[in-house]
Amino acid sequence: MTSESELELCLYSNETGFIGKLSLTTSDETLLSKLKVATIVVLDRSGSMGNFVSRFVNRILPRIFKTLDYANDQIITLITFNDNANKYTIPVKELPKFKIQSQGCTYMALAISILIQTILIELPTDCHALRLLTISDGDVADQDRVQIEATQLTSLIKNDFIINSQAVRLFISTAQPDTRAVSNLKANLSSEEISTTVVNLFSSDSLNRRALFKSAEPILKSTPWQMNDSDAISLTLGENLFWLSKLSTDKLTIAQQAEYLRTMDISSKNARGLARRAIA
Repeated sequence: MTSESELELCLYSNETGFIGKLSLTTSDETLLSKLKVATIVVLDRSGSMGNFVSRFVNRILPRIFKTLDYANDQIITLITFNDNANKYTIPVKELPKFKIQSQGCTYMALAISILIQTILIELPTDCHALRLLTISDGDVADQDRVQIEATQLTSLIKNDFIINSQAVRLFISTAQPDTRAVSNLKANLSSEEISTTVVNLFSSDSLNRRALFKSAEPILKSTPWQMNDSDAISLTLGENLFWLSKLSTDKLTIAQQAEYLRTMDISSKNARGLARRAIA
């Protein structure tokens, strides 16, 4: 038996092609696939961080991952930096007893180098979603090198991964250091308040619940600054905006479902198409 419902695909012409808008509601949840999501925490463990380092790893991170419904055996990657940088892969259940302390100066660039290697080489090939959390008091000694490494990181991964990257600057020291390496966020709070703040940065990103929107030819971009067109982008619940270099000459599909989207009645001024979804 065949049932039919409707999705509306709106297309708006611009100087480089079209902007597309497609909304998925809770009634469209069957379109979503559960994706692998990697989680990486980059933590400043220099002396200026004091006792917060062990407090964050042993008490705050477990609370964060529990609230975000991580399984106890789910692996997270912890990259720490001070005079050197180190990487640890830790099951969530091991975090409360993981031994770590603060010491040394704040050199962050090597941590970004390890981050690049981890993302490009060590993540599973079928993992294209990443949650990245950076924690520091902002007093970074190698700021110029950090900027170079961060630029390289952005250029290497921006088209290959869906990333929710959040940086928390902790106001621990009395000085007001150069904080270009991280974003500012009030963090002089209790462990419960800090964990709640961080959870709110990730709880609605839907990285593990996505639909794959596909074209028969590479005409799609998730962002207007994406270098190359793609034949697939990811969608999530709610309103999705994306960019098309031209109108598709074939059907647009949501992957892994017996469904199709077909644009109709496109006008040149304010292109708007009605998309129908037939479910077999």
